[in-house]
Amino acid sequence: MKKILKKNQIIVTALAVLIAVAGYLNYTDNLSKKEKTKEANNNTYDSVYSQDNLSDENGEIKSLDGEGLDSSAENSGDNVNGENEKNDGTNQEETKEPGAAILTNGTSVSSYMVQARLNREQTRSKNKETLLEVINNKDLEENQKKKAVTSMTELTKTTDMENTVETLLKAKGFEDVLVTITDKQVDVIVNDAEMDETKKAQIENVVKRKTGIAAKNITITPTNNQ
Repeated sequence: MKKILKKNQIIVTALAVLIAVAGYLNYTDNLSKKEKTKEANNNTYDSVYSQDNLSDENGEIKSLDGEGLDSSAENSGDNVNGENEKNDGTNQEETKEPGAAILTNGTSVSSYMVQARLNREQTRSKNKETLLEVINNKDLEENQKKKAVTSMTELTKTTDMENTVETLLKAKGFEDVLVTITDKQVDVIVNDAEMDETKKAQIENVVKRKTGIAAKNITITPTNNQ
């Protein structure tokens, strides 16, 4: 009888040891997974706020789209110029109507403006989507989410300013205009073949009044000079 009890005690002790070991291994495995998840989330956050991304040290929106937009716009502009230079001769020869040739060239310029606007809107949409991913990520810390919310607010404010300036410029007779604000810089592209200093001054006044950005940081580009 004593031998049976002793044997049972040994079995119970062995089971207890096995359960303890299994519990420890399960704990360390869960801890390892949590650390990996946290590291992955931090890497995601760092990639979102990389040097060319959402905000600078002062919490202001950095130029997420400026470089890409300017590059695309310049390339589109070069294509427009090339097409226009070719069309200056061929279109007039084919139609023998200067008005028709001008209309064709104007259509090319309009296509350039449409493409530039599309590039801007696509980039802004992508930026907002990235910020929302950060804001809605439950595994990120609150200060990281707050930073993303601040960047989202600044991005929305910038977009509203661009739209307001464009509306005011259209009211002054600049029908086809594109305004892009990045890093305290304003780029204004205007489809105006007769741009002069007076018109540039009008544009600068509107931009300064609505954005608070100095004239030295405002670049005005007529499409006929592209």
